[in-house]
Amino acid sequence: MSNEWEWGVGNKADSKAFETGRFDDGQEFELIWGEHPHSRQDDRMYARLQNGTIEGFAGHRILTRVELRTFNYLKCSDLSGNQVRKGGQFKIYFNDILVWAEFIREADHGLRKAARRLEELADSPAHLWELEKLGGRKIFYMNCPAIIDSFHCDESEGAGNRIIIKADGCKIPMPAHYEHGERYDWDEDTVVTSTGDKNIWWFRD
Repeated sequence: MSNEWEWGVGNKADSKAFETGRFDDGQEFELIWGEHPHSRQDDRMYARLQNGTIEGFAGHRILTRVELRTFNYLKCSDLSGNQVRKGGQFKIYFNDILVWAEFIREADHGLRKAARRLEELADSPAHLWELEKLGGRKIFYMNCPAIIDSFHCDESEGAGNRIIIKADGCKIPMPAHYEHGERYDWDEDTVVTSTGDKNIWWFRD
């Protein structure tokens, strides 16, 4: 049997990478599907390293990092007076890309929030570890065809993340909680929201 067929994926020349992974030092490798499993768990995913060697893969496809800290800050107010208050923040990274930052008061509560947010972000169809594919993506917002214009996450703001959505040939209807609430600055052409907005439907051809 030729060496081209010994490693379980099939012909090496025909193998196509569907995604990239990385080691902790930042070195990237390609992920490819195999024709035969390489482990007792029937793993059929392989890693092709930069030197061309191919190894069985059962690692993390996305490297995740969560940072959390508490701090004190001075709140200044002419009405109620100045006061030192408690604060904090947690940050979530996918492949060293900051994808969420949120203000907290207590560490234990922040840990629980971070765990829930991590699960939501990891399951999101947005694939925040592939930011180069996010801009220009076609979506539906409030059942209206739209396009993602940009993504932004600023750790100094501590308010999650932010995407700008542009209407694509329609007018975006105002949600009920705007119409009946205290906000009346609705823009029918542009929406600023987060990737967790339930009004987004991510699957549009």
